[in-house]
Amino acid sequence: MEKALYKEAMNGDVSFLNEALSRDIENDGSNGYFLVQITIQHNNVIHIAVQHGDLDFLRAALRCCPSLIHQRNSHEFHFISLPRGAT
Repeated sequence: MEKALYKEAMNGDVSFLNEALSRDIENDGSNGYFLVQITIQHNNVIHIAVQHGDLDFLRAALRCCPSLIHQRNSHEFHFISLPRGAT
Protein backbone atom coordinates (compact mmCIF):
# COMPACT_ATOMS: atom_id res chain seq x y z
CA MET A 1 0.00 0.00 0.00
CA GLU A 2 1.24 3.45 -0.82
CA LYS A 3 2.38 5.37 2.24
CA ALA A 4 0.06 8.28 1.47
CA LEU A 5 -3.00 6.02 1.30
CA TYR A 6 -2.07 4.26 4.56
CA LYS A 7 -1.45 7.56 6.33
CA GLU A 8 -4.72 9.09 5.17
CA ALA A 9 -6.72 5.95 6.02
CA MET A 10 -5.09 6.00 9.46
CA ASN A 11 -5.86 9.72 9.88
CA GLY A 12 -9.36 9.40 8.43
CA ASP A 13 -8.86 11.92 5.63
CA VAL A 14 -12.09 11.54 3.67
CA SER A 15 -11.13 14.34 1.25
CA PHE A 16 -8.01 12.35 0.25
CA LEU A 17 -10.21 9.32 -0.35
CA ASN A 18 -12.56 11.33 -2.57
CA GLU A 19 -9.68 12.89 -4.53
CA ALA A 20 -7.98 9.53 -5.05
CA LEU A 21 -11.26 7.99 -6.18
CA SER A 22 -11.78 10.83 -8.67
CA ARG A 23 -8.27 10.32 -10.08
CA ASP A 24 -8.82 6.58 -10.33
CA ILE A 25 -12.11 6.93 -12.17
CA GLU A 26 -10.60 9.48 -14.56
CA ASN A 27 -7.71 7.11 -15.33
CA ASP A 28 -9.56 3.89 -16.02
CA GLY A 29 -13.14 4.20 -14.82
CA SER A 30 -12.80 1.81 -11.90
CA ASN A 31 -12.27 1.82 -8.16
CA GLY A 32 -9.21 -0.41 -8.54
CA TYR A 33 -6.93 1.97 -6.67
CA PHE A 34 -8.51 0.91 -3.39
CA LEU A 35 -9.06 -2.70 -4.29
CA VAL A 36 -5.41 -3.43 -5.02
CA GLN A 37 -3.86 -1.40 -2.24
CA ILE A 38 -3.10 -3.60 0.76
CA THR A 39 -0.49 -3.65 3.48
CA ILE A 40 1.93 -6.51 4.11
CA GLN A 41 -0.70 -7.89 6.53
CA HIS A 42 -3.25 -7.72 3.68
CA ASN A 43 -5.13 -4.87 5.35
CA ASN A 44 -7.10 -2.63 3.03
CA VAL A 45 -8.33 0.89 3.79
CA ILE A 46 -11.35 -0.28 5.76
CA HIS A 47 -9.23 -2.54 7.99
CA ILE A 48 -7.02 0.46 8.73
CA ALA A 49 -9.98 2.76 9.37
CA VAL A 50 -11.48 0.23 11.80
CA GLN A 51 -8.15 -0.22 13.61
CA HIS A 52 -7.98 3.54 14.14
CA GLY A 53 -11.66 3.98 14.95
CA ASP A 54 -12.49 6.25 12.04
CA LEU A 55 -16.08 5.58 11.08
CA ASP A 56 -16.35 8.53 8.68
CA PHE A 57 -13.49 7.21 6.55
CA LEU A 58 -14.91 3.69 6.80
CA ARG A 59 -18.33 4.83 5.57
CA ALA A 60 -16.83 6.87 2.72
CA ALA A 61 -14.61 3.97 1.61
CA LEU A 62 -17.54 1.56 1.62
CA ARG A 63 -19.72 3.98 -0.35
CA CYS A 64 -16.98 4.17 -2.99
CA CYS A 65 -15.96 0.51 -2.98
CA PRO A 66 -18.49 -1.74 -1.24
CA SER A 67 -16.58 -4.87 -2.27
CA LEU A 68 -13.82 -3.95 0.23
CA ILE A 69 -15.99 -5.41 2.96
CA HIS A 70 -15.37 -8.91 1.58
CA GLN A 71 -11.57 -8.79 1.82
CA ARG A 72 -9.86 -10.53 4.72
CA ASN A 73 -6.45 -9.67 6.08
CA SER A 74 -3.60 -12.08 6.92
CA HIS A 75 -5.09 -12.72 10.37
CA GLU A 76 -8.30 -13.81 8.67
CA PHE A 77 -10.11 -10.86 10.21
CA HIS A 78 -13.08 -9.91 8.17
CA PHE A 79 -14.37 -6.40 8.83
CA ILE A 80 -17.67 -7.56 10.25
CA SER A 81 -16.02 -10.21 12.45
CA LEU A 82 -14.14 -7.71 14.58
CA PRO A 83 -15.39 -7.80 18.19
CA ARG A 84 -17.34 -4.83 19.45
CA GLY A 85 -14.99 -2.34 21.07
CA ALA A 86 -11.95 -3.57 19.09
CA THR A 87 -11.42 -0.16 17.54
